[in-house]
Amino acid sequence: MSQLYTHREGITYLEQCRVMVNNERLTLARRKEAFEYHWSIPFASICVLLLGPGTSLTQQAARLLSSEGVMVAFSGGQGTPLHLASQSEYREPGYAQAWARQWFDEQWRLQAAIDFQRQRCEVVEEGWARLFQATLDPAPVLSRYLQTLETISSTGSLLAAEGEMSKQLYRLLARHLSIEGFSRQPQSAPDLANRFLDQGNYLAYGLAGLVLWVLGIPHSFPLVHGKTRRGALVFDLADVIKDGCIMPVAFQCAAEETSESEFRKRALRQLKDEQALEVLFEVMQTRCRGLAG
Repeated sequence: MSQLYTHREGITYLEQCRVMVNNERLTLARRKEAFEYHWSIPFASICVLLLGPGTSLTQQAARLLSSEGVMVAFSGGQGTPLHLASQSEYREPGYAQAWARQWFDEQWRLQAAIDFQRQRCEVVEEGWARLFQATLDPAPVLSRYLQTLETISSTGSLLAAEGEMSKQLYRLLARHLSIEGFSRQPQSAPDLANRFLDQGNYLAYGLAGLVLWVLGIPHSFPLVHGKTRRGALVFDLADVIKDGCIMPVAFQCAAEETSESEFRKRALRQLKDEQALEVLFEVMQTRCRGLAG
């Protein structure tokens, strides 16, 4: 592969087009009236290609994407939910073996989860500072949470503390942006804030899934999410970036009543600005470093 994953664009979303090879270039084609228009896709610098409604992918294009290790996923409108994703090649076994050796130690899992949460606080601090320019400071909430992490002794207490911290961040954003009556209701509430949170979280899940795919670490070895929940480790890892990258943008766009397309653009920009993909790779590699053979 010609370019490191950490140097690529995270997620590119396409809809209402055909992805094909034209003159040895990967292109997207759209038909308008009697004409068909083609645009080149810089596929070697993409990590994940999301194909929404009205898209098709030729076999030749799939082979070209596979040659550069691009994960291809078919999704619903606006990039969610994910219906089908490619896993087109084998991965080096070192990271998976290192993770598996450690995973059976309950204390190691808890400590790893706590370290993930500390990194989560750093992403919130940096991401909110970029977006709000000191007009909204999450430091008091984060400071209390970090103090609580010092006393955590079980997965249950960590999940409870994490849930309370998220609620406090929701309240801060809702108050600051004058969004009244907000209550987090995943995948059911009709209000914009909840809808944008759901859609944005899928972007975070996509990046987390990509990192685990590249490193070859199975989703079925989670830290705190249910051991029988599909993709559990994806959710553990995505939590590192969700509050710092997705949550504030979702509330800002809800307050401004933007379109879903505009929200997605701003969420992807925030993920890029905060180097979310690089952060997730570093988090996972740090836990395995020195044990991957």
